[in-house]
Amino acid sequence: MRSIHRTREMMGENFLEMTLPYFNGTEVRFRAIAALLVGGIYYTILHTRHNGTMFTNVNLSTNTGNEEMLTAIDQILDFVFEHTNKNHIAGK
Repeated sequence: MRSIHRTREMMGENFLEMTLPYFNGTEVRFRAIAALLVGGIYYTILHTRHNGTMFTNVNLSTNTGNEEMLTAIDQILDFVFEHTNKNHIAGK
């Protein structure tokens, strides 16, 4: 289990390194945001596997439910990038 964790961390670090040009020198804490997203995804999957397919009234056993979750993740990332771009333009 630890080797899986280490491998996942190494792969994640490679991804996070690619985000540095976008967030370095900004107030956005992208590593923390990524950790919250990953943790939320893990929790949602574990919760629905053990307690049923519904989570916040989204049925994750359907394509529609999965698409709703993917759309929400995409929106969160859009908000982060929009916030970063807006503050760069404003000189913050």
